[in-house]
Amino acid sequence: MRGTPTLWQFATSDGTPKSALKVAVIVGTILVGINQGDVILAGAAPNMPKVILTYIVPYCVATYGAVTAKRAAFKARKRSSDIAEQLLNGDGLITELDSFVDGDQRWDSDGAESRVPGLVPRAPPVIDPSAMC
Repeated sequence: MRGTPTLWQFATSDGTPKSALKVAVIVGTILVGINQGDVILAGAAPNMPKVILTYIVPYCVATYGAVTAKRAAFKARKRSSDIAEQLLNGDGLITELDSFVDGDQRWDSDGAESRVPGLVPRAPPVIDPSAMC
């Protein structure tokens, strides 16, 4: 897997600028109405640097949220990929194949349940009572 993308790549990919702009227009307009509404209704010109900042701040916040989410997702995929690579290379993460399950629980070969984070449960082995005698 290639290296981690830069913050700029996260911020400018997958429609982040477009969705951040939508948020900025909606939230910025609401905030301008709240903060400068009385000035605008009085017929005076609002303080333009404040109006511009009122649109820039939600854009930056939306972009920051998207970048943070993308970085977290990238790191999770990277961790999953690293674990899968270790499993394929036999680096000792799984010592007993009969007790490994991709669930929240695992069932050891003797049928005893144990908790394994991030794994999906699998049913315990079915024992045919008629085969025991």
